[in-house]
Amino acid sequence: MPKPPTESKPRCAAASGLLLKQWRFLSHRVLGSTPTTPERAEPAQHQTLAIMKIVISRSQKIAGTLALLPFVTGTLYFVGYHDFYPNPELFRLSLIATALLSAGVFSLFFIKFRSGSWRPAGKLDNTLKNKFLLFLLLPLAFYFYAFLHLYLIAPRIYTALFGSEQVVTDAIEAKHHGYGKYKTCDYRIETEHFQALGLQLCVSRTFYHSLPDKGGVAILSIIQSPAGTIVRSVAKPD
Repeated sequence: MPKPPTESKPRCAAASGLLLKQWRFLSHRVLGSTPTTPERAEPAQHQTLAIMKIVISRSQKIAGTLALLPFVTGTLYFVGYHDFYPNPELFRLSLIATALLSAGVFSLFFIKFRSGSWRPAGKLDNTLKNKFLLFLLLPLAFYFYAFLHLYLIAPRIYTALFGSEQVVTDAIEAKHHGYGKYKTCDYRIETEHFQALGLQLCVSRTFYHSLPDKGGVAILSIIQSPAGTIVRSVAKPD
């Protein structure tokens, strides 16, 4: 069955900028990579700054890098992939596993910093803003990105490797044109059984305008496994 042309326009500039800001800030706090500019450091101060620089242990750098990776790979996933429908039965299990993982990671960091084995890259002021960031926003962000990996990314990889190809039909529930500020395609549909976080069923302009305002049927070429379904293409019946 031929694949219909799609009119896809990925918008990755905003996501890339957000990713860069996250990486710079978090790597500065955890890994000790302090960004400097000529305006902020006079030549006569270089020697003083080098002497005062805090030594970051190798284990801290490795642990910090592993903790930051989900922010990178998770953002890249949202930019590059919009074709996966996870098995709903994995949702509850992923929530529990992510909670245990997040608790373990932040317990390790807390114990290491409290004991003095690891040290922050710079002085952390005991302000409400820093407390809000370190004890609420950062754990929540890590939890979200870790959940994204357990519920979407890992199952999609498994499905791509071990899934079987199939062709199914599904009822169309809605159609959208120019959906969202950072739309992944100009025309997309929603079907009865394939609706999930990040899933976008893109269709061609011709397919979109051939559909009635309500109803219709779509033919989906998929790769399916116990972990979920990858929607490869969407076509209209002959």
